[in-house]
Amino acid sequence: MRKRILLVVALIMTLLLTSGCKLIERDMNVVNGRVVLSYGDVSYTRGQIDALTEEQLDLMEMNYATYGMSYDRTDKANIEEAREMVISDLTREMVVNAKAAELGCTLTEEELSAIRTEAETTFQENLDFFRTTLFGDEEVSDDVVAAEMAAYGYPASVDDTVAMLIPQKQEEKLMAQVTGDITVTDEDLQAVYDSNVAMQQEDYEAYPAMFESAVLYDSPIYYTPEGFRYVKHIYIPFVQEDADAIAEVTAQIEAADEGADVTALGDQVDTLRIAAVANIQTTLDEIQTKLDAGEDFDSLIAQYSQDETAQEEPVKSTGILMYEASLTSWGTSFRDSAMELAAVGDISLPVVTDTGVHFILFASELTPGAVPFEDVRETLEAETLYNKQTQAYEVQVYQWMEEADVTVNRNALK
Repeated sequence: MRKRILLVVALIMTLLLTSGCKLIERDMNVVNGRVVLSYGDVSYTRGQIDALTEEQLDLMEMNYATYGMSYDRTDKANIEEAREMVISDLTREMVVNAKAAELGCTLTEEELSAIRTEAETTFQENLDFFRTTLFGDEEVSDDVVAAEMAAYGYPASVDDTVAMLIPQKQEEKLMAQVTGDITVTDEDLQAVYDSNVAMQQEDYEAYPAMFESAVLYDSPIYYTPEGFRYVKHIYIPFVQEDADAIAEVTAQIEAADEGADVTALGDQVDTLRIAAVANIQTTLDEIQTKLDAGEDFDSLIAQYSQDETAQEEPVKSTGILMYEASLTSWGTSFRDSAMELAAVGDISLPVVTDTGVHFILFASELTPGAVPFEDVRETLEAETLYNKQTQAYEVQVYQWMEEADVTVNRNALK
């Protein structure tokens, strides 16, 4: 009798556990289907919010990793912060889209066609960049590269790129309509100019490398620190065998323990360089003869130089920007020789580096101090107007969001 009772109890427990699992499954479906955010006829469920929160956590984790920092995506505070960012972004998106429709700022068929053309170009550029950066010369399919792009938060197809661009372009159209009557005055421009000059003077005099970087990335320049110049060079590389031999011994020197005696290795590098120069001496003598005869330096660059990047604009016209602490792939001997040239137009004696020989021309010297107002007026006007419009637009969006009847059901997040 006792065994029969125990058997019945066991069957009951089994049924309860089985049905309990189904109940839990059904409950999770209900939970994920609960509406958290809604405005007009647009809504987002708990499941959608959670999925977007995971994407935000992925992005935060990746950003931290870029700077060598760890990010605890399981921390409750981090999860809550990511979720609130998602809710805020979605709220803004819903309100802005509704306002764009209300004000007739929808995209035309012509604009949508232009967006697809832009998307095709943008996607291909991103694909090429990721292929080169992550895979180098390795042959991989577009699908493999696109998967890596997606992992970094980039659109993984042309259609995805279109989907990313459409809301951007629509909001640009809305912003243009809302801020179309905003203008800038001469007083506005002067105030921004003075501020930019003061800020860049403080930054660039303390950290000249910031100026070098700003020029490299074509950022607006309002102040030039002292000591910068442009140089051009004629580069004759060593034959590959000589360059490889020098690189091999140089690598041994760099890998040596701190305090190790590398004198013999240094002497070996010097010997290898002498032999390497001898193997290209005929070409060097030919160039020197033409320089002594006053032939045009740019013409000799085009005829002899093997530095392809220096023959591309804007470097072809201006030269390479240098200052006393510049980091250059040609090494410190190139930089120091370039900076030792006394006057614009001076040409160095042949400068030997680890990969070849250079003839360096002091092409021009940058005038230190504030860039004249009129030289930057056009850039300044565009920058000031854009900033003024953006500020006004964001104030307007905030007001729309405050006035909008957006429903946020936080109980659905528990």
